Amino acid sequence: MSFKTVEVIIGIITICLMVATQGIYIIDVINKKIVPSLLTWFGWALLMGVSLVAQIIEGGLAYSQFGMITATLGCLAISIIALRLNHYSLKKVDWFILGAGLLCLVLYLVSKNAWLTTIYSVLADLIIAIPMLIKVVKDPESEKTNAWYISFVTWALTLVICFNHDALYAIFPIYLFTFCVLIILLMNRKSKVDTAY
Repeated sequence: MSFKTVEVIIGIITICLMVATQGIYIIDVINKKIVPSLLTWFGWALLMGVSLVAQIIEGGLAYSQFGMITATLGCLAISIIALRLNHYSLKKVDWFILGAGLLCLVLYLVSKNAWLTTIYSVLADLIIAIPMLIKVVKDPESEKTNAWYISFVTWALTLVICFNHDALYAIFPIYLFTFCVLIILLMNRKSKVDTAY
């Protein structure tokens, strides 16, 4: 079996795992087991959606983009469901953080250097995640869901695919793998609820 075939198989598995991850997260939001950071999820949907549209305009739709399509739609669904249920975390500072993340998105879109666009993309994603990170530090139970374990496996499998490509290809998956590890560590701490930040 060729590595290309293995990549396709792992790609299909990771898309299935993404759907499962987001489905579990949505169910946990509906059941009010967790409290999503509204602007983090909306910001991620916006970030991935804009990136996806830019990629499609640049080179057309490719099977490799189905993971991004799945992630975009899942993040959008999480934010819409949380908003509809009026069950979310939103602080004033979140708007400023979203603005900073969107500034990185603009830098990502105007940059022509592949390394810079990748760095801006990671930076935008991380900045947009700050409200969630603050929330899970203050209240670990607010993000305690099995969805993060599945996401961890998803990004671990994605890293396997990266071994056959240059380092640039691996930067974003490494970041997301590390992010999942961080969330898992933070959500498993003992809860010390303090909602002010």
